[in-house]
Amino acid sequence: MMGTAADVLAGIMGAVFALAGGGKLARLKPARDNFRHWRYSPQFMVFTGLWETAGAALLIAGIWQHGLGIAGAALVGTSMLGAVYTHSLRVPEVKAMVPAAVFLAGAATTAGLLAASL
Repeated sequence: MMGTAADVLAGIMGAVFALAGGGKLARLKPARDNFRHWRYSPQFMVFTGLWETAGAALLIAGIWQHGLGIAGAALVGTSMLGAVYTHSLRVPEVKAMVPAAVFLAGAATTAGLLAASL
């Protein structure tokens, strides 16, 4: 049962971060506008997009190889730590910090469930 929950959560998190990272890599206008508002460079946006899509790929691969999913959860969790920092200290925006904190908790939960089912 725990393995199924881990696989489902890894798939959901992988899909979410594939879309989020892909939007940054595609340099979509909302991503560009957000990074400008947060005072981050376009290069950092691309780096973040690569980081998140790598995490997404590892999370999806983690459905079959849980160790890879744990690594993916660590990548997206690290990205969400950065988002919590951005929305709490760099450019305080409580409304934007809540989803980042939820996804950080989701990454930690995913890693925990994947580890428990190794």
